[in-house]
Amino acid sequence: MAGIGDAGYTLYTVQSGDFFPTSDSDTSLPPLTTSFTFASGCAEQWRIVNPDFPTEVLNSVPSSCFPGGRDVNSPGTCLPSYRLVALGEFRTPGWTSGGVRAWGADCCRNDMTPIGVGRGGLCTKVFSTSITAYNPVAFTTSSTNSIGETTTYIDSLDRSATDNATILSSGTMTMAAMVVYWQESDLKKFDPEYAATLADHLSIGFTPTATSDITSETATPPNRSQLPSATSNLGEAIAGSKGSGLSSGAKAGIGVGVGVGTLLVALAGFLLYKRRVGRREKKLDRNSAIQNQQPEFVQRASQMQTA
Repeated sequence: MAGIGDAGYTLYTVQSGDFFPTSDSDTSLPPLTTSFTFASGCAEQWRIVNPDFPTEVLNSVPSSCFPGGRDVNSPGTCLPSYRLVALGEFRTPGWTSGGVRAWGADCCRNDMTPIGVGRGGLCTKVFSTSITAYNPVAFTTSSTNSIGETTTYIDSLDRSATDNATILSSGTMTMAAMVVYWQESDLKKFDPEYAATLADHLSIGFTPTATSDITSETATPPNRSQLPSATSNLGEAIAGSKGSGLSSGAKAGIGVGVGVGTLLVALAGFLLYKRRVGRREKKLDRNSAIQNQQPEFVQRASQMQTA
């Protein structure tokens, strides 16, 4: 797994009623436990978001292009051409060995750099190889004042148009990170080499088998109905335009401050559900014990909730 040593580490102690990555009681997140390849035309759809900054582009990919129709997966792994960044561990208060915990991370393309931290950040790079980008189509409105002077101005922009392409030889490209969540019992579902690398980095005792236990076509995400949905202390509970699949009280967002001009201002609506969380570099405690299978994971969480 490329770059896992630079993934960082943030520990979140999740209080009762706060966001926990596998506590969605509204909609199950689709699993991504095996290799996935984007369909033709899905991997890159670069768009110029702000005509005032014509060399800054956003990769605008329809949700239908992603595995399971979502860019958030649980249990999930980063794609082969992606690397794991912004690693975080979630624990319940007073956590001890064997207690409830899970992990989450962003996935950026190997050739891109993460900007912002926490779940749902951005990935960016400066490019110098020609790409095709789509300009937004402007809709104008004219008005005439009392002395007969007519002014024409842009009333709105269609940023989904594909009939106004241009070739850019250089610039800055930005895309939203994919987000993955998992717990210890999910490792056996992943590619053995991927799982072994992840377990070593997280200091988890794990022996990979020759093949993963299940495939993405048959995998089902953890049963979240027994865990309380909640309001996240990682950000204000708002409905994210990307649709994270978390309950309305648990949609944690990451707002990202990025020095890419007003591109990110134009992206504000697209990234409304994102907010900052701190990242600190840290290696996990080597004494962490192996978590049991999912049903017990859910059972323990339910017991802690009713205790």
